Amino acid sequence: MESNLDGAVSTAEAGVKICFDGTAAQYCTVYSSTMAVESDYFVAVNIEFGNTAPMPDGKREGAQAVAMRISGDKAAFYNCKFTGYQDTLCDDKGKHFFKDCYIQGTVDFIFGNGQSLYLDTTIRSVSNGIGVITAHAIENESEESGFTFVHCSIIDIGKTKLGRAWKQRPRVIFAHTYVDTVVSSTEGWSVDMGDDLFIIESTSVGDPGQVLLVEPNLLGCYLMKKRNRF
Repeated sequence: MESNLDGAVSTAEAGVKICFDGTAAQYCTVYSSTMAVESDYFVAVNIEFGNTAPMPDGKREGAQAVAMRISGDKAAFYNCKFTGYQDTLCDDKGKHFFKDCYIQGTVDFIFGNGQSLYLDTTIRSVSNGIGVITAHAIENESEESGFTFVHCSIIDIGKTKLGRAWKQRPRVIFAHTYVDTVVSSTEGWSVDMGDDLFIIESTSVGDPGQVLLVEPNLLGCYLMKKRNRF
């Protein structure tokens, strides 16, 4: 486990808050993280991992700033926060479990090649323009990685897409997930999707009586079920 020790560590309401302002311009994206975990069986409870670098403005190069990079296997996070803007959470590789967490960002703020389950987690877009939540990366079709979001909530300020392809074969599942109107019902996924598939099972917008079907009409994108969890 590595951390940038010249950042700030303070007591937060839910536990401990660890902050740093590293950027890709200084360290490259992967090594800009406030915290990096490479060991197996890591567990975090009631901790906020934040990258306090400024929001990218489209002009500064290397403005990506990672709050957490998790590269070990069989890691678990309970009631943790991950705050930043572009590239907030690098779900790099290995099997990971996120429960009752909060993840905030603008573009590609959950990215990597992890095989991860996000359960009862809040995902908040704070993009000034059109953001992107996930950027999953698979190069070999035999890989079993992917991001799965179950009983999560996508909320708040900025308009966003659910995901895009980082490499050729992204794999993301949103199941029984509340989707606020920040996600467009006609442009839910980036057109740069790669060769594999995204799966959406059931989603709903802010009005409890309305079901949102995010159907991008792109090859390899499937809506498994139409169901209103409310």
